[in-house]
Amino acid sequence: MDIPFYSQQDLWRKLSSDQIGFFTEKTSSKIPQKPGIYAWFLPIDIRGDLSAEIKRCKSYYNYDSKVKGSYSLKGQVEFQWARFKYEACITEDYRVQSTLEKKWRDMSSSLSTNDFKALRQTINLTSIFSKPLYVGLTKNLSGRYEQHLTGSGGNDFHKRFKNFSNIKGLDIEMTQLIFCCIPFHHFGGSEHDFMDDDAIQVLEYIVKNITGPAFGEI
Repeated sequence: MDIPFYSQQDLWRKLSSDQIGFFTEKTSSKIPQKPGIYAWFLPIDIRGDLSAEIKRCKSYYNYDSKVKGSYSLKGQVEFQWARFKYEACITEDYRVQSTLEKKWRDMSSSLSTNDFKALRQTINLTSIFSKPLYVGLTKNLSGRYEQHLTGSGGNDFHKRFKNFSNIKGLDIEMTQLIFCCIPFHHFGGSEHDFMDDDAIQVLEYIVKNITGPAFGEI
Protein backbone atom coordinates (compact mmCIF):
# COMPACT_ATOMS: atom_id res chain seq x y z
CA MET A 1 0.00 0.00 0.00
CA ASP A 2 1.51 3.29 -1.12
CA ILE A 3 1.42 6.16 1.34
CA PRO A 4 0.90 8.97 2.10
CA PHE A 5 -2.79 9.33 1.37
CA TYR A 6 -4.68 12.56 1.11
CA SER A 7 -6.35 12.00 4.49
CA GLN A 8 -6.58 9.56 7.38
CA GLN A 9 -9.97 8.48 6.04
CA ASP A 10 -8.33 7.38 2.79
CA LEU A 11 -5.69 5.49 4.75
CA TRP A 12 -8.21 3.36 6.64
CA ARG A 13 -10.54 3.00 3.66
CA LYS A 14 -7.70 1.48 1.63
CA LEU A 15 -7.01 -1.04 4.36
CA SER A 16 -10.65 -2.20 4.52
CA SER A 17 -12.30 -5.06 2.66
CA ASP A 18 -15.52 -7.08 2.78
CA GLN A 19 -13.95 -9.27 5.47
CA ILE A 20 -12.72 -6.53 7.82
CA GLY A 21 -13.34 -2.80 8.01
CA PHE A 22 -11.64 0.17 9.66
CA PHE A 23 -13.84 3.23 10.05
CA THR A 24 -13.61 6.81 11.25
CA GLU A 25 -16.46 9.18 11.95
CA LYS A 26 -16.36 10.44 8.35
CA THR A 27 -16.61 6.94 6.87
CA SER A 28 -19.01 5.50 9.46
CA SER A 29 -21.90 5.49 6.96
CA LYS A 30 -20.15 2.52 5.31
CA ILE A 31 -20.28 0.34 8.42
CA PRO A 32 -22.38 -2.70 7.45
CA GLN A 33 -25.73 -3.35 9.06
CA LYS A 34 -24.72 -6.92 9.76
CA PRO A 35 -23.93 -8.99 12.83
CA GLY A 36 -20.26 -9.17 13.74
CA ILE A 37 -17.46 -8.55 16.18
CA TYR A 38 -15.95 -5.11 16.66
CA ALA A 39 -13.24 -3.25 18.54
CA TRP A 40 -12.42 0.39 19.27
CA PHE A 41 -8.78 1.47 18.91
CA LEU A 42 -6.99 4.59 20.02
CA PRO A 43 -5.39 6.33 17.02
CA ILE A 44 -1.63 6.71 17.39
CA ASP A 45 -0.66 9.97 15.75
CA ILE A 46 2.37 12.01 16.79
CA ARG A 47 0.92 15.48 16.30
CA GLY A 48 3.35 17.35 18.52
CA ASP A 49 5.74 16.45 21.30
CA LEU A 50 6.64 12.74 21.15
CA SER A 51 6.81 12.26 24.90
CA ALA A 52 3.41 13.87 25.44
CA GLU A 53 1.80 11.61 22.83
CA ILE A 54 3.29 8.44 24.32
CA LYS A 55 2.09 9.42 27.79
CA ARG A 56 -1.37 10.31 26.51
CA CYS A 57 -1.77 6.86 24.92
CA LYS A 58 -0.46 5.13 28.04
CA SER A 59 -3.03 7.04 30.11
CA TYR A 60 -5.87 5.27 28.30
CA TYR A 61 -4.22 1.84 28.49
CA ASN A 62 -3.78 2.33 32.26
CA TYR A 63 -7.55 2.56 32.74
CA ASP A 64 -9.14 0.22 35.28
CA SER A 65 -12.88 -0.37 34.83
CA LYS A 66 -13.27 -1.34 38.50
CA VAL A 67 -12.16 2.04 39.86
CA LYS A 68 -13.24 4.01 36.75
CA GLY A 69 -9.77 5.52 36.56
CA SER A 70 -6.05 4.70 36.43
CA TYR A 71 -5.13 1.39 38.03
CA SER A 72 -4.07 1.54 41.66
CA LEU A 73 -3.38 -1.00 44.36
CA LYS A 74 -3.41 -0.74 48.13
CA GLY A 75 -3.73 -3.03 51.10
CA GLN A 76 -1.94 -4.34 54.15
CA VAL A 77 0.02 -7.41 55.22
CA GLU A 78 1.31 -8.67 58.54
CA PHE A 79 4.76 -9.94 59.32
CA GLN A 80 5.47 -11.32 62.79
CA TRP A 81 4.22 -8.55 65.13
CA ALA A 82 4.28 -5.81 62.52
CA ARG A 83 1.70 -4.61 60.03
CA PHE A 84 2.64 -3.06 56.71
CA LYS A 85 0.40 -0.90 54.57
CA TYR A 86 1.14 -0.45 50.88
CA GLU A 87 -0.20 1.68 48.06
CA ALA A 88 0.89 1.87 44.45
CA CYS A 89 -0.51 3.41 41.29
CA ILE A 90 0.36 3.01 37.65
CA THR A 91 1.95 5.98 35.87
CA GLU A 92 2.34 7.17 32.31
CA ASP A 93 6.12 7.21 32.62
CA TYR A 94 8.15 5.13 30.18
CA ARG A 95 11.76 4.25 29.42
CA VAL A 96 12.96 7.35 27.62
CA GLN A 97 15.75 6.96 25.07
CA SER A 98 16.97 10.50 24.51
CA THR A 99 18.93 9.62 21.37
CA LEU A 100 15.87 8.22 19.60
CA GLU A 101 13.63 11.07 20.72
CA LYS A 102 16.18 13.51 19.30
CA LYS A 103 16.17 11.57 16.02
CA TRP A 104 12.39 12.01 15.90
CA ARG A 105 12.72 15.75 16.38
CA ASP A 106 15.40 15.88 13.67
CA MET A 107 13.19 13.96 11.22
CA SER A 108 10.26 16.23 12.04
CA SER A 109 12.23 19.24 10.85
CA SER A 110 14.33 17.72 8.06
CA LEU A 111 11.98 15.42 6.11
CA SER A 112 9.91 16.75 3.24
CA THR A 113 6.22 17.32 3.87
CA ASN A 114 5.21 14.14 2.03
CA ASP A 115 7.92 11.98 3.62
CA PHE A 116 6.99 13.10 7.11
CA LYS A 117 3.30 12.62 6.38
CA ALA A 118 4.06 9.08 5.17
CA LEU A 119 5.94 8.40 8.41
CA ARG A 120 3.05 9.67 10.52
CA GLN A 121 0.53 7.61 8.56
CA THR A 122 2.67 4.50 8.98
CA ILE A 123 2.69 5.12 12.73
CA ASN A 124 -1.08 5.65 12.60
CA LEU A 125 -1.53 2.23 11.00
CA THR A 126 0.23 0.62 13.96
CA SER A 127 -2.79 1.57 16.06
CA ILE A 128 -4.17 -1.88 15.25
CA PHE A 129 -1.14 -3.44 16.99
CA SER A 130 -2.16 -1.87 20.28
CA LYS A 131 -4.48 -3.12 23.02
CA PRO A 132 -8.11 -2.46 22.03
CA LEU A 133 -10.05 -0.05 24.20
CA TYR A 134 -13.23 -2.08 23.90
CA VAL A 135 -14.39 -5.31 22.22
CA GLY A 136 -17.92 -6.54 21.64
CA LEU A 137 -20.31 -8.52 19.48
CA THR A 138 -23.56 -7.28 18.02
CA LYS A 139 -26.36 -8.15 15.62
CA ASN A 140 -26.00 -4.78 13.88
CA LEU A 141 -22.51 -3.25 13.57
CA SER A 142 -23.75 0.08 12.22
CA GLY A 143 -26.35 0.41 14.95
CA ARG A 144 -23.87 -0.46 17.69
CA TYR A 145 -21.43 2.15 16.38
CA GLU A 146 -24.08 4.84 16.78
CA GLN A 147 -24.98 3.60 20.27
CA HIS A 148 -21.37 3.83 21.38
CA LEU A 149 -20.87 7.22 19.79
CA THR A 150 -23.95 8.77 21.38
CA GLY A 151 -24.07 6.79 24.61
CA SER A 152 -27.57 5.54 23.82
CA GLY A 153 -29.00 2.07 24.33
CA GLY A 154 -27.69 1.83 27.88
CA ASN A 155 -24.10 1.78 26.63
CA ASP A 156 -21.47 2.46 29.31
CA PHE A 157 -18.26 2.48 27.25
CA HIS A 158 -19.16 5.95 25.98
CA LYS A 159 -19.60 7.22 29.54
CA ARG A 160 -16.43 5.58 30.88
CA PHE A 161 -14.29 6.90 28.04
CA LYS A 162 -15.72 10.41 28.14
CA ASN A 163 -15.48 10.74 31.93
CA PHE A 164 -11.92 9.44 32.01
CA SER A 165 -10.85 11.83 29.24
CA ASN A 166 -12.38 14.76 31.12
CA ILE A 167 -10.84 13.81 34.46
CA LYS A 168 -7.40 13.38 32.90
CA GLY A 169 -7.70 16.53 30.81
CA LEU A 170 -7.11 14.55 27.61
CA ASP A 171 -8.29 15.87 24.28
CA ILE A 172 -9.37 12.72 22.44
CA GLU A 173 -13.07 12.40 21.62
CA MET A 174 -14.84 9.16 20.76
CA THR A 175 -15.40 10.53 17.26
CA GLN A 176 -11.61 10.32 16.77
CA LEU A 177 -11.35 6.63 17.63
CA ILE A 178 -10.96 3.87 15.05
CA PHE A 179 -13.86 1.42 14.80
CA CYS A 180 -12.72 -1.95 13.48
CA CYS A 181 -15.26 -4.64 12.68
CA ILE A 182 -15.46 -8.12 11.21
CA PRO A 183 -18.94 -8.87 9.81
CA PHE A 184 -20.21 -12.42 9.89
CA HIS A 185 -21.14 -13.23 6.32
CA HIS A 186 -21.29 -16.99 6.68
CA PHE A 187 -21.48 -19.34 9.62
CA GLY A 188 -23.20 -22.68 9.37
CA GLY A 189 -25.03 -21.48 6.26
CA SER A 190 -26.74 -18.52 7.90
CA GLU A 191 -25.41 -15.47 9.70
CA HIS A 192 -28.55 -15.35 11.85
CA ASP A 193 -28.09 -18.93 13.08
CA PHE A 194 -24.72 -17.86 14.45
CA MET A 195 -25.83 -14.90 16.52
CA ASP A 196 -27.52 -16.78 19.35
CA ASP A 197 -26.83 -16.14 23.02
CA ASP A 198 -24.49 -19.11 23.49
CA ALA A 199 -22.30 -18.16 20.54
CA ILE A 200 -22.09 -14.52 21.65
CA GLN A 201 -21.10 -15.47 25.20
CA VAL A 202 -18.42 -17.92 24.04
CA LEU A 203 -16.88 -15.54 21.51
CA GLU A 204 -16.84 -12.61 23.93
CA TYR A 205 -15.26 -14.82 26.58
CA ILE A 206 -12.46 -15.92 24.25
CA VAL A 207 -11.70 -12.57 22.64
CA LYS A 208 -11.84 -10.45 25.80
CA ASN A 209 -9.63 -12.81 27.77
CA ILE A 210 -7.01 -12.84 25.02
CA THR A 211 -7.05 -9.17 24.02
CA GLY A 212 -7.77 -7.62 27.43
CA PRO A 213 -9.66 -4.48 26.27
CA ALA A 214 -8.72 -1.60 28.56
CA PHE A 215 -12.26 -0.20 28.97
CA GLY A 216 -14.06 -3.53 29.00
CA GLU A 217 -15.74 -4.42 32.26
CA ILE A 218 -14.75 -7.70 33.88
